[in-house]
Amino acid sequence: ILKSGYANLYVHFENIPGYWDGHITVPIHKGSLVYREDSTGKVGCVGIGTDKPQAKLHVKSSPGLDGLRVEGDTKIEGHLQVDSFAIDKLQGGLQVEGNTQISGNLSVTKGRVGLGTTNPTNAFLEVAGHVARVVNKKFGYLGPNGASKSTFKGNKNWGIYTRHSIGAYDFLAHSDARIKNILGRSNAPEDLKTLMDIEITDYKLRDTIANGSSPQKKVIGQQLAQTFPQAVGKKLTETVPDIYQEAEVHDGWIVLDTNLEVGDRVKIVTENSEEVSDVLEAEPTRFRVNVTPQTSSLFVYGREVNDFHTVDYEAISMLNVSATQEQQRIIEMQGRRVAELEAKVEQMAAEHTREIASLTKHLR
Repeated sequence: ILKSGYANLYVHFENIPGYWDGHITVPIHKGSLVYREDSTGKVGCVGIGTDKPQAKLHVKSSPGLDGLRVEGDTKIEGHLQVDSFAIDKLQGGLQVEGNTQISGNLSVTKGRVGLGTTNPTNAFLEVAGHVARVVNKKFGYLGPNGASKSTFKGNKNWGIYTRHSIGAYDFLAHSDARIKNILGRSNAPEDLKTLMDIEITDYKLRDTIANGSSPQKKVIGQQLAQTFPQAVGKKLTETVPDIYQEAEVHDGWIVLDTNLEVGDRVKIVTENSEEVSDVLEAEPTRFRVNVTPQTSSLFVYGREVNDFHTVDYEAISMLNVSATQEQQRIIEMQGRRVAELEAKVEQMAAEHTREIASLTKHLR
C-alpha cells in the first residue's frame, strides 16, 4: 500500500555516456494505491484512495478533487457504479455496455442526451427507445374535427415511465391529421351526459412518506372505468400501499395481521433495501416470504397488483371540450328561444294595451 502524503523520490544514475555519475532528489505527492486479490487469489482489484477496493477498479476521491477524470472516448463493458457523475461534453464521450448505477447526481453541462439514439437532435433529452406493454383499452383523441373515440388492442410502446410528478411549462402532443384515421365528430350530447356522470373526489394519498399529506381533488380510476372506460388503463403492474405497517420478524416469519394469501407478492422495506417478494406461507397473524429478512423489524408496504389503474387526463380534457361545446349550443339555443318568447310577450302586451284602449273608448 502506498499511503498518501509528500515524499522524496531518489534517482541514482551512473555509466551514462556524456554524464557524470550522481543522483537527484525529486519531491512528489503520493496517493493511496493498492492491489489486492480475492480469497481465491485469481481476481485482482485495484484501489485508488482506498485500501479496501470493492471492484476491479475502486476510486475514492479526496475533498476538492474529482475521483476520475477522462478526456477522450471511454468505453466500459460491464457494471458501472458511481456516487456522482458529470459530463462536460456529450460527443463521443462515454459508452457503457452493461448496467449503470448512479447513487448521486448526473449532470450534463454541454451537448445533448440521447436514450436509444446517438444523434439527439430534437431536444436536450431525446428518448428513442421503448418498452412494449400489452394494452387492451379504449381511448380518446383530438383530431381536426374535435374529440374522437377509438379502441386499441395489442402492444403499446412506452418511452418514459415515472412513479412521481413531471414538471414542465408546456406539453406538446402529436396531433397531426396525417398520422390518424379520422372516424368522425364526437357525439357531443353523449359526451355531456358522460361528463356529468364523472365523480370528482377529494382524497389524500396513503403513502404519505413519498407523496405527503396534501389533499387532492381528482378522479378515481375505478369509478371512471364505469363511466368513461376509454380513459382508464388497467394492465399496469405496481405495488400499492394497502398494508403500510411496521412489523417484527420472528424465526423468519413476519408478524402482522393481514389478509395476504399464498402466491401474493408483497413489497418489503428494510433499512437497506426495498424488495417485492413472494408469499410462501400465510396465516391470519403472520406470513413468510421467499427471502428471509435479515433484520428484526421491517416495513410492509403492500401487495403487488397487475391491474393497477391509470387515467388518461387528456381524454377527460377533450371530453370536457366536447361537452362544453354541447352545453354552449344548448345555452345559445335556449337564448334564442328566450328571445323569441320575450318578443311574443312584448307583442301580446302591445295587443293587450291596444284592446284596453279600444274598450275604454267605447265605454265612454
